[in-house]
Amino acid sequence: MSRKPNIGIRELKENLSAVVDSAWEHPVSVHRYGSPWVWIVSHEVWSRNTRRVEFNPAGHPLAALRDHVDRALAASQPRLHAAAIRAMLRIEAPPLLRALVIQLLYGIDTEAGLHEQVSCNLLFRWFVGLSLDQEIWSPQDFGHALERALASADIVDILGRALAGAPVAPIEQATGIALNRTLLRAWRERAIRPD
Repeated sequence: MSRKPNIGIRELKENLSAVVDSAWEHPVSVHRYGSPWVWIVSHEVWSRNTRRVEFNPAGHPLAALRDHVDRALAASQPRLHAAAIRAMLRIEAPPLLRALVIQLLYGIDTEAGLHEQVSCNLLFRWFVGLSLDQEIWSPQDFGHALERALASADIVDILGRALAGAPVAPIEQATGIALNRTLLRAWRERAIRPD
C-alpha cells in the first residue's frame, strides 16, 4: 500500500492488513465522518514518542503539596503498609491517598468524577503518581479500593496527618476552593477502627 497519511473508515475496513503494514513505516490517521478518529502507529513509534513526554509541573502549587504529602506518607510507611494489607487494597495506598487529596482539594463529588479527572487531567495524573503512558485502574477497581481505604481508620488518619500543615493555601487562592475538611471529618467518623 502506498503511503497515505489519511484514510477513511471504509478503506480501513477493506484494507486493514495493508494499512497496518503501512503504519510500520509511517503513522496513519483514520478519519470517520470527515474528522480524525484514530491513529495507527507501530509500537516502536508509540514507545519512542511516549517516552519523550515528561511532565514536570515544578512551578505549580501542587508540586509543593505532592512533596509534602509524599514525605508524610514515607514517614508513615510501615503503618500505611500494614493498614493497606488489613484493608486488602488491590491498588497501592500512596496513589489512592494522593487521589483522595485531589478530591478534597478540588471539590470532586463522586468516585466516578475523581476517576475521570485522574484519567484525563495531566496535572492530577502526575500528582497521583501515574505516568502519561501508564494505564489507569478500571473505574470498578478504583472505586472498590477507595471504598476499602476509606473504611480503614488508620488509612484515613494517615491521610489527615499527611494534610496537616500541607501547603494548600496557594491552591485554595488560585482555585477559590477550600480544602474540604468537612468531608475529611466525615471520612474519619465513618472509618472502622482495627480490632
